Parts: sequence; structure tokens; C-alpha cells
Amino acid sequence: MFEKIQRRKLPAHVSVKLTHLGLEASKEGCVQDVLKLAARAAQARSVLWIDMEESRYVDDTLEVYRRVKAEYKDVGLAMQAYLRRTPADLETLFPLSPRSGSSKEPTTSRPRSPSEQKMWTTTTSSSRSASG
Repeated sequence: MFEKIQRRKLPAHVSVKLTHLGLEASKEGCVQDVLKLAARAAQARSVLWIDMEESRYVDDTLEVYRRVKAEYKDVGLAMQAYLRRTPADLETLFPLSPRSGSSKEPTTSRPRSPSEQKMWTTTTSSSRSASG
């Protein structure tokens, strides 16, 4: 996939689920596979996204993401907004994502103005109450 993205100069990203890469069978093996994919994404000038799955995989997914992100900047993490823990998890992840104007780098954004803060607080509070 990354070869085609690179060859055709496509503005495309690839998204993976860690359970499809054997997370349950071997977390270390999964990390190694994601590192290989991240290397290919970097070569292709693309981005590798890791999808968050159900709640029982959150801690392992965050660990894999942190390990891969430490070596490759072009790695993103799609979070589940409905999980109660997501706002706290995001706070721990903010330092990993550089704020840059580059469209190639995944970034995480926090509310910057009071109105954005209110909207973010309302959204996360609504998400929490909706998720039980």
C-alpha cells in the first residue's frame, strides 16, 4: 500500500487495527510490525494511523503508540471519543505531538480560546454522560 502511495504521490494515509496485527497473540510482535509499517509510511511520506479499538485494548494500544511515536513522527492515533477515559488519555498524549503547520504531521489540538474551551468541555462532558 505504501509503495503505491509513494509511487503515485498520493496524499493518502493508512490506518491499522492492532488486533489485526496480532496484539492479543504477542504485544511485542505487534510493536515490531507497527514499527515496520511506520518506517514504510515515513519512506512514502505518508502517515500511519493506529485505530483505537474497544476499551479492553486501550492501555496496550497507547503503549504501542507511544513506543512507535518515539521513533517515527508520522504516526497518529485515532481515539474513541465515547470512552470516559479519553480526555485524560489525550492529556498524556499531547506532549508527543508537535504543533506544526505541516499537513504531513499528525497533530493534536486543544481548545485555544475560552469559547473553544467551553465547547470542548461541553462535548467531553456530554460524551461522558452518554457513555455511562
